Amino acid sequence: MDVIYKNEKKLFSIVLFFSILFWILITVGTFGGILIYLLLGFIIYLFAQSAFTSYIKGSGVKVSEKQYPELYSQYKECCAKLSMEKVPELYILNSDGILNALAMRFLRRHYVVLYSSVAEALKKYPQSINFYLGHELGHIKRGHLNWSVLIWPGTIVPLLGAAYYRAREYTCDLHGLHCCNEPKSAVYGMAVLAAGSGNWSQLNIKEFMDQSEQTGGFWMSFHEFTSEYPWLCKRMSHIVSAAQRKEPEFPKRNPFAVLLAM
Repeated sequence: MDVIYKNEKKLFSIVLFFSILFWILITVGTFGGILIYLLLGFIIYLFAQSAFTSYIKGSGVKVSEKQYPELYSQYKECCAKLSMEKVPELYILNSDGILNALAMRFLRRHYVVLYSSVAEALKKYPQSINFYLGHELGHIKRGHLNWSVLIWPGTIVPLLGAAYYRAREYTCDLHGLHCCNEPKSAVYGMAVLAAGSGNWSQLNIKEFMDQSEQTGGFWMSFHEFTSEYPWLCKRMSHIVSAAQRKEPEFPKRNPFAVLLAM
């Protein structure tokens, strides 16, 4: 199974082209003065990101062979499935009910953070946690955290940047699916995001997927064109279709929404 969404590489190339063009023009136009602001920006980033990284290390629980060994074993298996020789540090963080996970980078080190509410929601189906782990490892594997500054100018181009970010999410969902022993584990993981920790097990998956038929309307098209994330019902359809080795069928988005989104 291909774990890279069909449009990601193409969109990245376009974003990269606009970004390089921007950096060349602004460097020449400011006679190199922009480099001073980039240095100041890096110093600000250094302190802000170091604060969050320190918070994760000081308040989160580092998963290891001695701390939640079963989860750590799953995590290493995910890294192996994605051919990642270097295993990023994994932390569990108390999220007070927020369902999420994230990947982060500080200097040259990468981290994956799993929110505690996700682990609690999937306690009976621990293999579904692999979907979250694989998704975040996908961001690291694909270098999504490495290019942020370089490609920033291209990502603010109307429609283009949002489309690239959505493609990245689809790619990482495929990484999450690849890390699951069974497709249903990935489906359960997505169900938690959609319905919450208490209701996800009663979710009618087909009905939820069928909601994607409404996404071709004007307003849903507009808000997706301007969003960095696809609608969850489309993401569910995408991973189910990928597991079945077929293309998902989504309605065409309203063409007038493109104009407003631009």
